[in-house]
Amino acid sequence: MKQKSKGFIHLYGIADGTMAMLPTIYNSYWSLFLTSAAGLTAAGNAIVLSIIGVADIISILLVSFIVQKCNLRFGKFRFWVLIGGVGAAITRVVAFTPLMFGSVAYFAVMIVISSSLYNLAYCAYMGMLPVIADTQEERMAAVTAQQQWVAVFAIIVSLISVTVIQNVGYAALSAIAAVAIIASVIPMYIATKDVDVYKPVEKMSEAEKEAQPSTWDMIRLLFNVPMLTYLIGSVCKIVGSIGLTMLVSYYYTYAFGDMSMLTVYLTISTVLQLVGASLAPFINRMVKGNRNTFAAGLLIDAALLAIAWLIGSKSALLFTIALSIAYMGWAVAHTADAAYYSYIGDYVEYKFETGT
Repeated sequence: MKQKSKGFIHLYGIADGTMAMLPTIYNSYWSLFLTSAAGLTAAGNAIVLSIIGVADIISILLVSFIVQKCNLRFGKFRFWVLIGGVGAAITRVVAFTPLMFGSVAYFAVMIVISSSLYNLAYCAYMGMLPVIADTQEERMAAVTAQQQWVAVFAIIVSLISVTVIQNVGYAALSAIAAVAIIASVIPMYIATKDVDVYKPVEKMSEAEKEAQPSTWDMIRLLFNVPMLTYLIGSVCKIVGSIGLTMLVSYYYTYAFGDMSMLTVYLTISTVLQLVGASLAPFINRMVKGNRNTFAAGLLIDAALLAIAWLIGSKSALLFTIALSIAYMGWAVAHTADAAYYSYIGDYVEYKFETGT
């Protein structure tokens, strides 16, 4: 399989599409699970989610150092995608069985482990992007395929999730995602053996050795204005999306009183997510650059979210439509996100190397 063939790019995208089923399921149903199946109060739910959130942030910092500092013969990036993806899939299934033990603490611990493994896989997955795509155009094509497959698998989750949960349970839904993840990350691991090539230190040239980042290099490349500004914006985007997803399940279950409407929202929004991901390259050319595409997507997202907030108490249908279109804008920004981050990383590294 050629490094930049369409088949390779889509195999890369499918792997992330299946792994993204885990946060899609988790973000959509974790609060509902804790307050219904596990019987937590709203206050107890907030405490558990806060603990999980803090642990998640810490794990992101740790796995970033692990991926960058390790040079394994199994591949610098692909090995962590395989181990993290499969591990996250299995532990997520196990996490949704706390009722057997009557322990919410068990759920929280397993979710922290599963999320940490997912963060490991995703960090390595995004680290692989410059390896498979050299130019900004190639990277945009890769992340577009990635987000298209994320949307496809999100549509599958939206169509089956409510039915599976109501008839079989949360663990069964996670098991479906686990099978899909294992079936996709293993072929991707095999296909990238000629791309993510292991090279022992003793066989590296002096230039290659100097290019290996030290701990100090990693810290100074992180704590600078362009990177910090991007990270703050990206974190706000992700946290806002997660918070919104959790509250939507509450809205349809408690305020609207019909959980079946959640299926309608999840289906429409994920179809529009696919549309947004597909439109991102065209918008990128129109607004001339990943930064502008990122901003344009967030502006669309913010405008439609404001409309949804204004009409949410008046009509569940109009609320659903506005929220779904907002998600299309979010998908445009999220598609440009990885390519934008890669560009910022290259820019910051250039600034440090040249001292400008």
